[in-house]
Amino acid sequence: MHFGILGPLAVRNDRDEPVPIPGRKVRALLADLLVHEGRAVSADRLVDDLWGESAPADPAAALHVRVSQRRRALAAANPGHVLRGAAETLDALRVRRPPRRGPDGRGGRA
Repeated sequence: MHFGILGPLAVRNDRDEPVPIPGRKVRALLADLLVHEGRAVSADRLVDDLWGESAPADPAAALHVRVSQRRRALAAANPGHVLRGAAETLDALRVRRPPRRGPDGRGGRA
């Protein structure tokens, strides 16, 4: 699974096919989790990030629905997924790494 968060959220499976993530809030939730790569994000923080001052009457239930939708979308593309922002799978992490040196000692991807 490969994730792009530099620009519009993009998810691609290991065959480089696009993975549809349904709904604006579900895409925002996934992007929020990817931005916080490897760190726990509290439910309160997610609710605030997703809804701000316009939180639903039962924010915990609304968040639970979005988390379930995210899990279903990713599981359909890659059963048994684990959402971890490995450097190879998240574009923002690839950008942070220094370029590998080529055989001639110059920069660039080998």
